[in-house]
Amino acid sequence: MPENSFDDRGRAEVDDIVLEAPGLEGEVRVERPGPGGALRGSRAWTQLDDALANVGMLTEREIVVAGPRSVGGGGGGTRGAGPEPGDRPVMTLTVPGPRPGFEQAVLSKDEHGVMTWQFKGGRRGGRAVRGSRASRVYTIERTTVPTRGSGATRGIIPGLDKVIRVITFPIADAIGKGARFVARDWDIKRHPPRIRAYGPAGQLSDLDAKGWKRLSDGPVLLFVLGTFSTTEGGFGALPGATRRVLDSRYGGRVIAYDHPTIADDPIENARWFLEQAAGRALTLDIVCHSRGGLVSRAIAERPENLAALSPDAHVRSIVLVGVPSNGTILADANNWNELLDRATTLLNMIPGPGLGDALETVLAIVRSIAVRTANNLKGLDAMVPGGDFLTKRLNVAAPGNASYHAIVSDYEPKNPGLRAWLDDAARDSLFKQRPNDMMVTIESMTGVNGSSRFPVADRRAFAPRDGIEHARYFPEKVTETALLDWLRG
Repeated sequence: MPENSFDDRGRAEVDDIVLEAPGLEGEVRVERPGPGGALRGSRAWTQLDDALANVGMLTEREIVVAGPRSVGGGGGGTRGAGPEPGDRPVMTLTVPGPRPGFEQAVLSKDEHGVMTWQFKGGRRGGRAVRGSRASRVYTIERTTVPTRGSGATRGIIPGLDKVIRVITFPIADAIGKGARFVARDWDIKRHPPRIRAYGPAGQLSDLDAKGWKRLSDGPVLLFVLGTFSTTEGGFGALPGATRRVLDSRYGGRVIAYDHPTIADDPIENARWFLEQAAGRALTLDIVCHSRGGLVSRAIAERPENLAALSPDAHVRSIVLVGVPSNGTILADANNWNELLDRATTLLNMIPGPGLGDALETVLAIVRSIAVRTANNLKGLDAMVPGGDFLTKRLNVAAPGNASYHAIVSDYEPKNPGLRAWLDDAARDSLFKQRPNDMMVTIESMTGVNGSSRFPVADRRAFAPRDGIEHARYFPEKVTETALLDWLRG
């Protein structure tokens, strides 16, 4: 494994890469994957590695900065377009560009688990370097972490490493017979809509005619997932004892709705659900997370021409968990880099089943951005604050008498590195310093938005000291108690 140290200018040349990090000391190692794409040692990120393999992405090189130590200021620079404080320390990485027919992205993980993506020509993009061999240069943000005690320094946690991966993938979509990869097409193929029985042990099974018939015997509990999530990975974190109580209360009539979350808008998702429910007398209580709340509201409120669908299916109550009812600025195409960084960081920090699929959705958007086909993602566009979907299609007069409840969180990370990253001036300005769960502001979750069903008064909230971010609602006691209080069957 080739390695070298930073020189007194903060420059290290190793193998065929150059890493420049003024003001940083440490050993720089470069590893290439062995047969089958495996990386040696304990650096492999198991869930992410599996997801990369599943979508045809290969880690060509892994650059490790072992035992990084700050030795002064240096490293000034910016991350790219948008508001910048101007003194954020960076590293500059020069690597061979991708082979013909392939594209490239760089994923970095800092000492605190914060993960960020860099793209060619993007907000943190790589640029070509002239010479005998095509190269790219990527600018990678370094962490500025307050240390304990008085004052603040550009702190590094001793003994922990920075890891940077150069990831390549084919431009073409093999399934599309040479067409450039498109995330929207991938989402439709990978996540066809389906409604399944959701058992108390977390087991999922397709509904047959008998199963559909049973749903008319009494109230039904419906779970609706959000973006970068799965039924198993999102709701599976709910304690088993709680799922068993709910299953009993609803007489086993518990179902889950899976659907494309980035390809279709929530009204299209709701339309498909209501078409399947056509002719059935259903009384629904819904638990939904994130963007799934927009789908659930559309099922309940029947905007546009949904009113004529399934007239005998009624929503009695909805529990909105971290739902961007008035959108999230991260869904704006100008902030997709930030969205991917936060989603990758959160998913990589959470162990458990069902996260591989969520990571694959992140990687699908990464690929689409890299090959410049990241457009027409109606599922993300629907969450843009002030966009046509929210202002003209969903957040309007809403008939019906369903009761709305909400679970929200004002997230303050306990990890000092993650806290410093989120408190960065440019990043924090995205939410205008409003309380948020790292992905959605509380104001968007429950506040006035133009819909006659808002604001939502009945809510449970996590305080900053609880440290609950967008992907961590369901294992928590507050959520468990709220669901048992609100969902009586």
